Amino acid sequence: MPYTNLDSENLTDKAVKYLYHHLFLPAELPDGDDGRPEDERLLMGFVHHSLESFLVKTDPEAGAAIKACSAMIERLQKSKNAHGFLSAGGVQSVLQQLSLEVVATRGRLVRRFPANATEISCRDLEDEDFQAALAKTLAKMSHQTVEETKHKVKKAKQEHPEDRETVHPRIVVDLLPGILRGAGEQVSVTGISKNTHEEVMWSNSKLPWRRSPL
Repeated sequence: MPYTNLDSENLTDKAVKYLYHHLFLPAELPDGDDGRPEDERLLMGFVHHSLESFLVKTDPEAGAAIKACSAMIERLQKSKNAHGFLSAGGVQSVLQQLSLEVVATRGRLVRRFPANATEISCRDLEDEDFQAALAKTLAKMSHQTVEETKHKVKKAKQEHPEDRETVHPRIVVDLLPGILRGAGEQVSVTGISKNTHEEVMWSNSKLPWRRSPL
């Protein structure tokens, strides 16, 4: 649920520290996992609220990019359930609320991804059965882990899954594009580059601390 009236004055110390650790680059970070669904909702709500507040104070030329970012965060909020995973119903609802510019696109719609792109016709993309199938697939991929994608460590001469390591994203970067190509075709596009600052902290805890991907 999007935060429309975020009361920053009543945030707890723990909530403020969570926002501070994940939004900024402090020298000292937590040494264990601090991720909870309610904290992730707070983070998304805080970012969305900040973008909306900044939008009214900027000029129209720069406002277009800020408005697009705000809409993206709002769609992400709507697509997640109370446990922080993608919801099939939420994803389908977001797909149905395509902007007028996208729906009005003539011919085919090009969907861009960091590694590859698949071109799907607007008619197929607007089909409710296609939206439902895609939404269920994305929802399942957001929380279901494939055993073969887990990092393995050898203990007592046997390999065991290492839960503290991130899983290989092949079901998203390989399997999902393969599914989409069944409804469209692969096209060449300019790649998207993003500078990130990834930090992992781990000390005396089961799972390490990682900065939120948001």
